Amino acid sequence: EQIVPIDGTVRKETDMSVRYAFNYCTLSYTFAFFGEEEWQRENDWLALNGVNVVLDLAGQEATWIKFLMNFGYSYDDAKDWLTGPGYYAWQFMDNMEVFGGPIPDDYVIDRVELARSTQRWKRSLGMQTVLQGYAGMVPTNFKDYYQDDIEIISQGNWNGFSRPNMIATDSEEYNQFAQLFYEAQEFVYGDTTDYYAVDPFHEGGIRPSGLTDDKISAEVLESMMAYDSDAVWTVQGWQSNPTDALLEGMGDNREDHVLIVDLIKYPITSSGEEQYKEDEFQGTSWAWCLLGNFGGNPTMNGELQTMVDEIMDARKDSQHLAGIGIISEATYDNPMIYDLIFDLAWADEDFDLDQWISDYLIRRYGGQSDNAEQAWELIKNANYDSGVRLTPELFGLRTGGVPKNIGKKDIGYDAEDLENALRLLLEDFDRFSGSEGYLYDLSEIMRQLCSNYTVLKYHVVIDARDDKDLEAFRQAKEEFLNAFDVLNEVQKTRQNQLAGEWIGKAQDRAAEYDDFSKSTF
Repeated sequence: EQIVPIDGTVRKETDMSVRYAFNYCTLSYTFAFFGEEEWQRENDWLALNGVNVVLDLAGQEATWIKFLMNFGYSYDDAKDWLTGPGYYAWQFMDNMEVFGGPIPDDYVIDRVELARSTQRWKRSLGMQTVLQGYAGMVPTNFKDYYQDDIEIISQGNWNGFSRPNMIATDSEEYNQFAQLFYEAQEFVYGDTTDYYAVDPFHEGGIRPSGLTDDKISAEVLESMMAYDSDAVWTVQGWQSNPTDALLEGMGDNREDHVLIVDLIKYPITSSGEEQYKEDEFQGTSWAWCLLGNFGGNPTMNGELQTMVDEIMDARKDSQHLAGIGIISEATYDNPMIYDLIFDLAWADEDFDLDQWISDYLIRRYGGQSDNAEQAWELIKNANYDSGVRLTPELFGLRTGGVPKNIGKKDIGYDAEDLENALRLLLEDFDRFSGSEGYLYDLSEIMRQLCSNYTVLKYHVVIDARDDKDLEAFRQAKEEFLNAFDVLNEVQKTRQNQLAGEWIGKAQDRAAEYDDFSKSTF
């Protein structure tokens, strides 16, 4: 009913100068159709958690239109190169073009106004926006408009989509193109940030003959710093990126003008991927980042103790750790994990996870509860001690419209532990039903229980089929499919989990547009 009073002044300092937020994918999988009201709420939440560096793509539509108009494109021709709103993540990571468009003129204007408004708000809260860097990307139809003699390097395909082309970064034209890009971006946003994100070969691409990664990175960083002497090149640590050669080309600027946001750091215990490259990306500043909700698959899972141990060890032992961050591919799940990672930026060396969980539950539910503490002890040692990216699930599988045998999967922990946790929490329903946090946790646990049930019930379906036991197969199939209906009932308890919310946000964005645009949105 009222803010809890605090006696005296509380002052905390952190050695984590960067508290980073968002993956490119987050901006499409969760935020594609957010408006100003939704973004203000999100940015307020980020600020309250101490975040000070935020990736954002709003307004890039106008940036690229203005940039391409320097090379003979009309406004409409440049606009038609853009993808639809749900695909911007992949367009601006240089993976695809055109698909899902065209976007209406009013949407371009709306996105500029949204970007300017939210960036003003973020700056007032002490946050910088990560804008786009330039590494030579041009449309595949670039030569149809730009007639000068310039080498265009095809980048092939990505997952069946044509990748945009690129120009060689060691060409005479590259510096001119980079300058024009940054000028176009400043025209849209103003001089608002020192952070710029770009990866020349994200998930593939074709290296130009005679142009090595070290030459590419040297030119990209030089052009960036020519525009902004305080520039920080934000690089995704993902798959083979950054290569050793790419890091070498950054030279002595690796410490002050580069930030690696490491997507593969967590969880090393289950992913099998290396912790981080030799000598901390060859002595480059980096941020320890949480990559959850992989592929936009919302499952209730994580590795709490692993995250605590890894971050606290890195804070103690690392020479180049600049900060921490959240780089999940989608958000609005697993709220405990997000609270925990941002608290770890300010944690003392003697941080105790069990005590933190106990305190967290009091502030989340509004009171101490033995049932809640027992429930979350079970969760901590079950699904919150299991791979962070996602728990195997069936609800989100794409089968091409026909039944598909995907085999038997294992969820990685004892499903009964999570069921018992739910029973314990429900013991306090009358006491905590007025707590939004408590109600959300119940729904998320029930959602995960439905998912676990289908994974394990599918084993029974397969066994009955293999045994050619028709009656057992029919019963198992009915029980399996019933879980889909149960999940729908669970989802009805959370407005932001409804498909209609996603569709409705898109419709809201297009409410004042023409009929064609309303239909496409």
